[in-house]
Amino acid sequence: MLGVRCNAAVALAHAAHQRYWRYAGHAPENAYQDRLVSSLLQRATLLGMLLVAAVPAYAQEFPRWEAFGGFSYAKVNLGPQAGLFVPTNRNYYGIDLVFNFNPYKNIRLLLIDFAVQQGGTNACPSPCPFKSISVLTSQSLFGPQFTVRRRKATIFGNGLVGVTNTRLVAALGGGLFDDLVRRTNLALAFGGGLDVNWKRRIAIRLFQADYIPTRLADTWEKHYSVSTGVVFKFDYRIRR
Repeated sequence: MLGVRCNAAVALAHAAHQRYWRYAGHAPENAYQDRLVSSLLQRATLLGMLLVAAVPAYAQEFPRWEAFGGFSYAKVNLGPQAGLFVPTNRNYYGIDLVFNFNPYKNIRLLLIDFAVQQGGTNACPSPCPFKSISVLTSQSLFGPQFTVRRRKATIFGNGLVGVTNTRLVAALGGGLFDDLVRRTNLALAFGGGLDVNWKRRIAIRLFQADYIPTRLADTWEKHYSVSTGVVFKFDYRIRR
């Protein structure tokens, strides 16, 4: 299609050149000058068509697959389950891993958004029979994410569903661990973030912030999470 348009534009430019000399009442001084002007017109027209066509083609390019890995912070409210885990505070720190498929330029399908964070606890009385004890909380979420892609950055927002898992983990020594308490609960997630493109296949996620209401013992508790890290992009496609 681009070649047909370029040939048509070149033919029009050449015809306009011939009409100019005819209406001016004289022809070029020699055939060489005529060929030179026609060649310049053709090249200029072709270059202009290529530049115009290249802009929308680049704007429509997007990766089919993306993977994210980075640091995660969560503010967790255990509500009625606090008595089981005896947390020392609501601040938890860990990692966040995301893998998504992009069927369209402006839609991501999060196949898995898995984050795990660790926090302190006073659940083990002194003297504690374990080497150490801590609270681990994790979120496994799935669902759509809507994006606005630009050349330098991508803005996104999401509505997800999944589960949270909270564990009271004891270190027994020798690399062995045991779950003293484990609870799994329904969770939702609403939020968004900003990716800044660094290279064609790498972006920096400046932030992703989510509000995560969690169903605990017939009540909804408020959890919050923030993550930052690196996005890797694969299998670029161009949407025509």
